[in-house]
Amino acid sequence: MLAIIDHDQLVAEALLRQLETYAITGNHFESIEALCSAIKEDETRTPDAILIEILDDEGEELETTTELTNLGLSIGCEQNKCPLILIAHSEIETAALKLKAAEYGVSAFLQSPLRSNVLSESINTLMARDTIEPLRILMIDTKPDSAVSYTSILEHSGMLTLTVLDPLQSFEMLSVYMPDLVLVNIPTAQATVLIRAMRYSEKFNTLPIAFLGQSEEAAEQQTLSLAGADEYLSKTLPSELLVLTISAKARRYRDIKATMVRDSLTGLYSYNYCHEILTQLLEKAQQRDHTLVVCLLDIDNLNQTNDQYGQGAGHKLLQTLARVLQNRLRRRDIIGRINGREFIIIMPETSTRVGHVIIDNLRENFSLMSVNFNSLQIKATLSGGLAGFPEQKSVASILEHAETALGNARAEGMNRINLSQS
Repeated sequence: MLAIIDHDQLVAEALLRQLETYAITGNHFESIEALCSAIKEDETRTPDAILIEILDDEGEELETTTELTNLGLSIGCEQNKCPLILIAHSEIETAALKLKAAEYGVSAFLQSPLRSNVLSESINTLMARDTIEPLRILMIDTKPDSAVSYTSILEHSGMLTLTVLDPLQSFEMLSVYMPDLVLVNIPTAQATVLIRAMRYSEKFNTLPIAFLGQSEEAAEQQTLSLAGADEYLSKTLPSELLVLTISAKARRYRDIKATMVRDSLTGLYSYNYCHEILTQLLEKAQQRDHTLVVCLLDIDNLNQTNDQYGQGAGHKLLQTLARVLQNRLRRRDIIGRINGREFIIIMPETSTRVGHVIIDNLRENFSLMSVNFNSLQIKATLSGGLAGFPEQKSVASILEHAETALGNARAEGMNRINLSQS
């Protein structure tokens, strides 16, 4: 649930109506004090995120957020904290206000006027931070004892760690494991060559690489930096600081990567990225004997909608469906946009039968929605095709059978979700 703090009830209610299009629900409160009173009366009204509209460059509203802290609500940018989002009017001088926002732990700073899809994307991203997949660290260490020690420290903090004892195997693991950070604990000369070789690959050119060392010599650190290392971490660092540094670097990389692999219109993942993730998830499903389902979803007659109302109407439908998918499906489900009107949904640990029920319910609900565009109410329907593992054994086979099922759904009159028949 989103809490909107705004003195103007009409503005807040209009914003809530816009966000409902993206399946984001919330409540309006005139002040932080009013929100605190509501939480005291009913703890279930504790929000998942708080949005405050700032009226001037003093940002006095921020000072009252301490009342939420006194209630035990932890606010901030970190994982498992309630994100605080600020919206400032475009005419407000923001430099000092941004510094104040950072002081109070604000998670996102936006300026109005802004598009509702941009706001909904920020809200979705922040509200999902406590449910996203743990950070993945690739540990390269030729000494088993130290590898076990550092792996224990990282995994105790909630990070997933894969250890490679043979540096030559690290190249294969980079592609298979897709880490958020590489931690290297091998002799300096060997590390310099390995890191430089890793940077030859454009795919991993921005992947953060940290080196664990004992030397305080600037020359050694410079050599590693020139080879491509991003961070030199002393082995004398307290474990808490080591974890904090690694997680901050890895989180930053994941956030930047997410913006690079997303479709600019909908904010969903690109097809290439989804294909890469599907390969990983299928391999994991095969290893653990889990199910997996893929759905190819299509907005029916989107070209006719564009012809009748203009391309802006089609864009609004695509953006609305993207937000609906993000909010109605599980956080661990992968959602991407394939092309003009087609989407892909990857649902791990889900059978094709269960996936069919979920997607068909979503299809039915979407068909009842009206999307507002230039004071017009536009409706649309969806067609889809599902296939999965263990029925199909490869990524190519799953996608081929899902495409065939989607084609059958279109041929049978659209507005339906079909299961693969083989």
